[in-house]
Parts: sequence; C-alpha cells; structure tokens
Amino acid sequence: THNTFVGQGIASGDWTTTASTSNTGVGSGVMQGAMNGALGNTALGVDSLNALTSGDYNTALGFNAGASINSGGYNVFVGYNAGDAVNTAAGNVFLGASAGSACTDTANAVLIGNGAGEDADIASDGTIAIGYQSLKPLINGARNVAIGYQTLTAATTADDNTAVGEGSAKAITTGD
Repeated sequence: THNTFVGQGIASGDWTTTASTSNTGVGSGVMQGAMNGALGNTALGVDSLNALTSGDYNTALGFNAGASINSGGYNVFVGYNAGDAVNTAAGNVFLGASAGSACTDTANAVLIGNGAGEDADIASDGTIAIGYQSLKPLINGARNVAIGYQTLTAATTADDNTAVGEGSAKAITTGD
C-alpha cells in the first residue's frame, strides 16, 4: 500500500508475503527485487535500489545508486554508482559519483566526493572521507577520518587514522 512507481520494469520482482509500503521509485529498472516488507524507500534513477527486498528507509538518487542493497536500511546514496555494491549494511551516507562503490558491508560511514572511499570494503565501519578520492583504496580499516582532496589515498589496511588537508598522509598504506 501507498507505493508509487513510474518507469519501465519498475517494481517487477516477485513480491512475497509481507506487505511493502510507502515506497517511491522513478526510473527504469528501479526496485526489481522480491520485496518483502520493505518500508519507506525512495529511488530515483535507472537501476537504483534494484535488488531491494526488505531494507527500510533507504534513499538512492542516481544511475545505479544503491543497486545491490537488499536488506540494509537507513542509507543515503546520491550519485552515479554511489554505494552500488552495498547489500546488507545500514546507516551510510555516500554522496558523489562512485562514492563507496565497492563497499559491501560497510556501515555507519560518511563518504562525500567523487571517488571517496571508492574501493573501501571490509570492516570500514565508521569511516569518514570527504574530498575527491579520499580513502579511495581502503580495503580493511575502520574509524578513519580523511578530509581533503586525495587524502589517505594509499591506505589499504588502517584503523583510527585522522588526516586533514589536501594530500595529507598520502604515503600511509597500513597502520593504526
């Protein structure tokens, strides 16, 4: 009930037994998953929230934004491919083209800027990256703060680091 969908192939998945309510989708291929109790989601853009099943209160704006999320909730993805690999994580804010595009299980992270945290993935919970390609290569590291153009751009495995300013800590690859 209270769902609004506009676009080709939208909300075309096999909906299961639990009612999905108050969802809004605009764009071809939006919300095609087998929705099962999904509440209050908003998707605008081709293939955004494409795999959604039971996740609640997600907002995805942009081509392929949040495309793989199925049961994660309370996420905001804005931009081309923003958070497109996230599947079950919650509480993220990814703004910018390809921001957090490789993240699968990252939760409670803020990635702002084109390519911010683009390659981040496992255990990067609580990470904050603001700026073009900040923390782009992070594979395994939590609670890092990178603010500035290409800040912490070599960090692959690192926890609890703070770097502020253009190119700060550019050479750090690992370390806490």
